[in-house]
Amino acid sequence: VTQSQFKMAKMQLGRLADYNFPTTIKATGVVEIPSKNHTKVSAYAGGYVTNINLIQGERVNKGQVLFTLENPEFVQMQQDYLEAKEQLTYLQSDYERQKTLANENVVAQKNFLKAESEYRVTLTKMEGMKKRLSLLKISTDNLSAQNLVSSIAIKAPASGYITDIHAMKGMFLNPTDVALGLVNTNHIHLELTLRLNCFVS
Repeated sequence: VTQSQFKMAKMQLGRLADYNFPTTIKATGVVEIPSKNHTKVSAYAGGYVTNINLIQGERVNKGQVLFTLENPEFVQMQQDYLEAKEQLTYLQSDYERQKTLANENVVAQKNFLKAESEYRVTLTKMEGMKKRLSLLKISTDNLSAQNLVSSIAIKAPASGYITDIHAMKGMFLNPTDVALGLVNTNHIHLELTLRLNCFVS
């Protein structure tokens, strides 16, 4: 209804109230939630599920810990990163030394190229391991041999209600496995189909 039609018909705004109507309109429909509001939770690495205490229908908030995964391989990944980091320190020093000597024609160019190759390969390897640890939410900023971790926390990527749970305590969860499903009900759509019969007298 346009503003002019509203005025011409002398319509007025009222308050919400319950009314009994002589005619009942039957409708069929479905309640739908956009696909972007559905979330499947999995992990970037496999591990044994621990500390899971969830109930279907339970509401969780974004960033909340859902469960933890434990795997000795997490420790090995951190060890590999620290070893590559230590090796890189030496290779960088040797690379810079060989570069200086090559510029002064003290050593053969092939010695410098070999040192450069080893340095860059180890650098790439270390950055790759750093990225993998980052995906597991393991920070490398203060990582040392004294604070290696064997378990990681899997947190809710979004707020919502748990629709289904596939992970159980003690089971091994593969990276491709779906641990549980979440749905955000902030944007519910109700689609109704009405069938009206009109009679003209």
